Amino acid sequence: MRITLKRPPLAALLTIVIVTAADQVVKVLVVANADRLPDSLIGPVKLEILHNTGVSFSLFAGSSGLTIALVTLVIVVVVVLLVTLPRAYAIPISLILAGSIANLIDRIRWGYVLDYVAVGGWPRFNLADMAIDLGAALVVLVAIIRATRSGTPKPGGAEGADAGSTPAPGPGEVPPPAESSRPDESDGAAGKDA
Repeated sequence: MRITLKRPPLAALLTIVIVTAADQVVKVLVVANADRLPDSLIGPVKLEILHNTGVSFSLFAGSSGLTIALVTLVIVVVVVLLVTLPRAYAIPISLILAGSIANLIDRIRWGYVLDYVAVGGWPRFNLADMAIDLGAALVVLVAIIRATRSGTPKPGGAEGADAGSTPAPGPGEVPPPAESSRPDESDGAAGKDA
């Protein structure tokens, strides 16, 4: 099995840069306004600072070296996926990559990830976490759509055509004459109705 590397589309690269930068800007603004927090936004949504030294749901809390190594490994795997998976996955994978990079920047800079969105009893999260979750959901959606489409026969395609049939003519082409479905008449009477 040969793996082909693909250059990510410009939109995927821009997604990585914009989401990573936006996450970092929002975190700077949250820290600059820390004296005003916690603060209610809408309904049960509040801005509330939490220093998360672990990963999702505070797993591996306090193990910064292990956490940085684990997150770096995840980023490498996600980069490999970005350059090997079909283009349909580029934006979802880019969202996951951007969120992972943004949170890794926090870990290297501060030794923890700055989480600041609180919704009821749900664990605190940030823009990078939202990008990771959205990207993961979109990966699943793309996979479902691709699986559904690949199971549907395509007109004139290998799945929808008989092995001996000819492809449908393109625009402006004249279709070939239809082949007879009758048995070969060279057999004499075998080809005639009884």
